[in-house]
Amino acid sequence: MNLIHLAGIKKFYMNNNRKAYVINGISLKVDKGDFIVIMGPSGSGKTTLLNILGLLTEASEGAYFLEEKEVETISAKRRALYRNEKFGYLVQDFALMEEYSVYDNIILPVKYFRKRDSRKNLKSKVDILMKEYGIEGKLKDKVKELSVGQRQRVALCRALINDPEIILADEPTGSLDSKNTEIVINNLHKLNKAGRTVIMVTHNQELAKHATKTFIIKDGRIV
Repeated sequence: MNLIHLAGIKKFYMNNNRKAYVINGISLKVDKGDFIVIMGPSGSGKTTLLNILGLLTEASEGAYFLEEKEVETISAKRRALYRNEKFGYLVQDFALMEEYSVYDNIILPVKYFRKRDSRKNLKSKVDILMKEYGIEGKLKDKVKELSVGQRQRVALCRALINDPEIILADEPTGSLDSKNTEIVINNLHKLNKAGRTVIMVTHNQELAKHATKTFIIKDGRIV
């Protein structure tokens, strides 16, 4: 069974009564445990495709099957639950709240999770994640006080707090130096080996060596 199956996916916007395609007929399959790398130049549609995969953006045409359920037939409420429970998100600029503490940033997805832990259990999960990713002792620090590498690890902890099956990473190393890039990639590889499916958008060809499948996108199509 495919974890994800896209069939003829298109995404367009109307421009002077004409369709401007961002994604133009993409079909692909993702199996449980895959490490997918999506590559292509800027403006090729990589991030739009990732947003469709993560249920952040709806396709204009085509079919999206998630665990053999067609997404279009699922209610908006159910899609929101899937978005928060099945996916963990990593983005290039981290999308953290600078004035909030590390703890408050990490637990943010829990507020939208239907299976909420008790406060004690949640604190324990956060402690375990922070220790695993080397930021223990930073619990009450504000994000704005952290280094770039530490922010990336906070973002990774936040992505994992709901124990998602699928990690979606949009240029997760784009703002990092070579040392922190290696740390992030090793962490993603470790998560993949532990059974999580990873789908990563990147323009860095060196990162493709970690992939089980690589898709190259140009002008909204897989080439």
